[in-house]
Amino acid sequence: MAIEDLTFRYGRTGFRLEVDALTFPRGQVSALIGPNGAGKTTLFHLVADLLVPDRGRITFDGAPVGTWLARGRLALCLDSFPPESRLKVGTWIDLAMRARSLPRSSGQSASRLAERFAMISLRDQPLGQLSRGQGRRAVLAMMLAGTCDCVLLDEPAAWLDPEAVVTLRSSIEELRAGGAAVVISSHLLGELEKIADRYVFFGQGAVRRIVDASELRCGGGLRLVVSSWPAEAARRWPDAEIGRIPGSGEWVKVLLAEDDTTLPQVVQHLAGLGVDVHEAGLAGTSLEQLFDELVSNG
Repeated sequence: MAIEDLTFRYGRTGFRLEVDALTFPRGQVSALIGPNGAGKTTLFHLVADLLVPDRGRITFDGAPVGTWLARGRLALCLDSFPPESRLKVGTWIDLAMRARSLPRSSGQSASRLAERFAMISLRDQPLGQLSRGQGRRAVLAMMLAGTCDCVLLDEPAAWLDPEAVVTLRSSIEELRAGGAAVVISSHLLGELEKIADRYVFFGQGAVRRIVDASELRCGGGLRLVVSSWPAEAARRWPDAEIGRIPGSGEWVKVLLAEDDTTLPQVVQHLAGLGVDVHEAGLAGTSLEQLFDELVSNG
């Protein structure tokens, strides 16, 4: 996705968003970070054609983004509660799959999507009767129905329980592996460190800084708290510093020296070994430090 010379203002004297040039590459997870009112959600609304820019272009693979929206190839999850509706959850998921013309041979089904987000028992419930967390899981299931080339997630983990957050993280990793451009806006910086490949910092309606995940790795390696440290992991990172956490059973804390591996890659590798990652972050500069720097500098 490419955004060029974009300008939008709420009214004559309201908030103004300006983006000179910004891209969200395929096969990467891009995280939008910034304080409330920085312009992140406004940008999502512009991409989704919910707002009309005063100037500028938003394209995906060279075509206007509206073309991809019409094809059902762009998915959007906004930071808002699902609409009041008497339609059942299962019906909504079915409609989402039909909108994307999902072939039966794909192996996906409404039941499988509902099962993945723990919605089986809620398939016959009207969407408007769900709790906030249940509603968010239903929206995520609808959004992930079929194959998407671009996915926009505005605070996707809001109201989710820990198990659903793990499911969401796994879904995002699959979208990235499938070549989709994934864009996430969230205030959960620790969660973003686990999955994002690049970070776009917003402030006062403009892009202030873009940081690659590899840049954050500089200055001290990676720190993790994991359920175990199997032999396969020990062979992959022979210089890892391992420490037991008193009173936590098998949980251990791990410090990995700096190398060419990003934090999302480490988390993905450990997940493949059946290791649960409780905490993951950067031993050097962290997103929280960069965020504090952004806010302090205005």
